[in-house]
Amino acid sequence: YECAFVSRFIKGGRVIDYPRLKLFINRLANLIVRVGFNIPLNDTTNAFKAYRRTVITGTDIPVLLGISPWKCEADLADEKRHGTEEPATVRMRVGSFVEPLILEEYERATGRTVRRHRAMVRHADIEWAAASPDAQVVGDRRLVEFKWTTSRNRFADGLPRDIEAQVQWQLGCTGMPVADVAVTTRDGFGYSG
Repeated sequence: YECAFVSRFIKGGRVIDYPRLKLFINRLANLIVRVGFNIPLNDTTNAFKAYRRTVITGTDIPVLLGISPWKCEADLADEKRHGTEEPATVRMRVGSFVEPLILEEYERATGRTVRRHRAMVRHADIEWAAASPDAQVVGDRRLVEFKWTTSRNRFADGLPRDIEAQVQWQLGCTGMPVADVAVTTRDGFGYSG
């Protein structure tokens, strides 16, 4: 597989030993997100994801360059070699959860329409090179990467090197010439191209 997403709430799926109140709250939260953000997904809080280990992706590049603030080379090697991956942190899950809001703010600020990327893209000639861009501007060869942070300092000096490396890799894999990075911080929204 390139990537697989498992949902508890598809036809034939079931939830075992899950507290009824927690299930109700989970389904209600999914309904609010689906309706509020007009997302055609039934399980937006899904954390069951698997990606092919044999490819190098945009999130791997900062680690390989030694500029990732989140992970070291040894952790990445373990993930690739053994398939062990750290579970999504609360920070990562919140980031995924607010992506529709960042998309909406980007569209409002730029007047552009954005389409979410829902699949991994392989480089045309390098089989081990892949990327998972967040979105693409409709009718334009422009990617959009969504970022969320609580740190006021993370973007104080411009685009952090780890994000720049990730986006450059995405551009190389997709063949797109340009990308914007849309960011929401505790101080508000901004983007850079």
